[in-house]
Amino acid sequence: MKRSTIRSTSAILIIVLVCCTFFFFTEAVLAYDPLSSNKIRVAQIELSNFYDNDQDGPCAGYGFEYLQEISNYTGWEYEFIPLTYEKSLQMLEEGSIDLVAPVSANSNLREKYDFSAHEVGLSYSLLCVAVEDRESAVNDFEAFNRMKIGQLKNAPVNASLNNFAKSNHFQAHTVNFNNQASLLKALHDGEIDAILTTSLNKRPTERAVAIFSPSPYYFISAKGNDEILAPLDAALNDIKGNNPYFDYELQKKYFDINKNTIPIFTEKERDYIQNSDVLKAVYSSCRAPFEYYDEKDGFQGIDADIFRLISEKTGLHFSYIKAASYKDALQTVSDYNADIMTSVNKNTYWAGQHHLMTTDAYMTAPIVLVKNIKKNNLSSVTAALTENNCNTAEYIKKINPDVKIIYFDTLLECFEAVNIGKADITYTNNYVAEEFLKNPKLNKLEMINTENLSDALSIGISDSGDPILLSILNKALLSISDAQLNRIIFEHTANENPEISFEYLFYKNPRYLLLFLLILLLATTITFVLVIKFKNIHTKEIKKVAYTDSVTGAWNYNRFKLEARSVLENAKNKKYAIVYLDINKFSYINDTFGYSSGDLILSEVARTLQLLLRDTECCARLSADNFVCLLEYLRDSEMIERGYDFQCLCDEKLKKINSRYKIYFTAGVYIISHGETDIPSLVGKAEIAYKTIGNVRKETVAIYNDKIQKEFIRKKELESSMVSALKNKEFQVYLQPKMNIDTNTIVGAEALVRWKHPVEGLILPQQFISLFESNGFILDLDFYVYENVCFLLRKWLNARNMVMPISVNVSKAHLSNQQFISHLKALTDKYHIPPCFLELELTESIFLHDSQQAFAMIRQLKDLGFSISIDDFGSGYSSLNLLKDLAVDILKLDKEFFRKEGMTEKDKIVVDGIIKIANDLNLKIISEGVETREQVDFLINAGCHIAQGYFFSKPIQVQDFEDLAGFLR
Repeated sequence: MKRSTIRSTSAILIIVLVCCTFFFFTEAVLAYDPLSSNKIRVAQIELSNFYDNDQDGPCAGYGFEYLQEISNYTGWEYEFIPLTYEKSLQMLEEGSIDLVAPVSANSNLREKYDFSAHEVGLSYSLLCVAVEDRESAVNDFEAFNRMKIGQLKNAPVNASLNNFAKSNHFQAHTVNFNNQASLLKALHDGEIDAILTTSLNKRPTERAVAIFSPSPYYFISAKGNDEILAPLDAALNDIKGNNPYFDYELQKKYFDINKNTIPIFTEKERDYIQNSDVLKAVYSSCRAPFEYYDEKDGFQGIDADIFRLISEKTGLHFSYIKAASYKDALQTVSDYNADIMTSVNKNTYWAGQHHLMTTDAYMTAPIVLVKNIKKNNLSSVTAALTENNCNTAEYIKKINPDVKIIYFDTLLECFEAVNIGKADITYTNNYVAEEFLKNPKLNKLEMINTENLSDALSIGISDSGDPILLSILNKALLSISDAQLNRIIFEHTANENPEISFEYLFYKNPRYLLLFLLILLLATTITFVLVIKFKNIHTKEIKKVAYTDSVTGAWNYNRFKLEARSVLENAKNKKYAIVYLDINKFSYINDTFGYSSGDLILSEVARTLQLLLRDTECCARLSADNFVCLLEYLRDSEMIERGYDFQCLCDEKLKKINSRYKIYFTAGVYIISHGETDIPSLVGKAEIAYKTIGNVRKETVAIYNDKIQKEFIRKKELESSMVSALKNKEFQVYLQPKMNIDTNTIVGAEALVRWKHPVEGLILPQQFISLFESNGFILDLDFYVYENVCFLLRKWLNARNMVMPISVNVSKAHLSNQQFISHLKALTDKYHIPPCFLELELTESIFLHDSQQAFAMIRQLKDLGFSISIDDFGSGYSSLNLLKDLAVDILKLDKEFFRKEGMTEKDKIVVDGIIKIANDLNLKIISEGVETREQVDFLINAGCHIAQGYFFSKPIQVQDFEDLAGFLR
């Protein structure tokens, strides 16, 4: 082929190739669709906690990570466009961008833009001081009252400060600034004391001293842009379904604004520290590496180093009490012989049962399974646990319902039981397990990791202590940095060369054991000869110790059982009764006069009982302030007469010792039938009678009968099935409507619980609520109700129904639960419920004994956005003086004012006065128990506009309530 032909052909091919390339490029440009290429244009608002930038654009931040997670479900890629908030809204309306966040919802914005179905986070209002300010403490409202606070002119966050100040009774002295730069300059120049800002910006040069007014925010898109909104909502549904705590974890990562290496204390906390005596802290001497006793240095371990840090950071001083075991340490603090227990598992229900408050957890230790190396099949096992290991016991039973559990006093006994094959497995945290396995005696054990099980370790504080101590310790623990904690753990857990001891040689070299046994045999023979010589001398002393109460010198229960059984077996025709005797409010005596005075009173009571006994009668001290007597009688009134003589004689004796000593007794009596000799059973029945008396101040006697037995059995039946009933969802939430009596429309509801038993049918609340309050199960039941209510509110929000607040009852037991507020907040976060929709009802009787703690709790709940209602107002405990101090929203008039037989004139005067006071204080008032038209008319005239009661509706099932309210489902 000629060269010219080749050139011509090549030229033509090049022209054709260029034309084709141009054609396809033009088509691609014309056909470009940002959604088809998954390139989403996102407004990059200048918020450093939301979008953290480098030179190439955002690389971190709450919003950036949230969008990356969404892209895992949608396949989207993003183009981030730096914009101001106002400009981003304008461009979104024009269609120049696709998504904007964070945006708080209001009616004006909802008219212009479409919001995501789920909120994607919460922003908080912050009151911040300069980071170099080491005087201002968190939530020190007295100090806030003296502060000059800077704020940006016309900033939306300004309104939240006014509400926060009003709720916490301080005056906000504000100064307006035109821009952020001048605001920060004034703060660091000392012209102002604090600034008002939001949590969406990093604050490296400021420190938050108040966090309040949480506000949800959303993604928004142009109106009707379903191509963006539909996949976005689907992705958010999947994210929150797969990980309900995704928002919470991300919030903690970017908005953890409380962490501070130097604790800052309020004036009250500083006063407490300055005036505090040395605090007694009890520890277990055998829980290495956490805590143990060293003969040279005393209290040692991880916990000892943490307490030394706390002492350095706070100025508190501690003395340490050694206990032989964790169980003994717990008993020491439960008996109020120590102020603090250095280490306890974080379990609020368990802590309440043992009279403890617990701090926030200072570390988490993974739980491991320790098994005998010969045990390979773990489907059928016997587990060795300590009695206080309730969390682990529940976990084992959950994964293996057929497990058999044997309880021991100490963890070492558990390990030894597994080592010799008495049990197959045990559980503890990995640090303790590794320490125990250094022991050459435990040479048949191996350690296996578990999943989803860990020890959250905290400090236990006696509930008799000042709650301010809990706040101080929490601040100190929060200030311990991760580096400090890791260094302490490493120092106590780093592998060391094992000590070459005799014990080590015996187990590694068994021939040494034989020599040791020969020496031991010789020593034992010599010792035996000496012991046998003194055996008879000590026998009487041993009997005395075995049968004598160490406090009073009287008989103990062991001796009483022997003697009382002997008396009854030879009683013939005589009549006898068992009396279970208790000293009322004895803990008050110990607290007021001291434990030595308490022991003296117990001794005098024992001596007085013995003075009044006849030849065929006996008595003993059972435990604490409880005594038991076997008394002979001819007629029923005789025991009452003898009880009166006993009370008078006690008063006379105690008055001679100290005129301030005054005690009263309550007693349970069981009349013994002929032939009954089982002493523990008889004493148990007398104790059952005693327990029916309840909380009294004067002497009272209860005699055991069939009714008491039936009530006791009924309580035990309910207690035995309450846990499984909760698990099986036998407890159901009913709603009683709250009505606007002017318009006859539903404006809210109260959540009430009913027990639908699979066999018995409906069990009414009056049969189980008081029981659950006394045994502590009310804590679990309340949170079950709260979760059901949050689930229901979220369902209404998703269905675009008109959401109305639902009130729930807060039991008195929650006051001693230091984690109640954080657990409640975590629940509303989980379901993304604005806290204002969950109305918390506290009975006014709570303020009779726990007013300061209740006030503090209410302030914290109000700061988080919850509505607070005082239930049963006017029921007999109320003080109108409380109303000026209570940061509450709603008063609920006690239903006793609205009896079915009609209101008396005095009722009307009192109710009318309360309504007027509530209206003057801008409090919403609700009347409950309304049953007649006459009562409704009276309330309208008196100025009360919301009521609930059988006149409108009884408590009904959720579905019936939704039908009544006209909700779509």
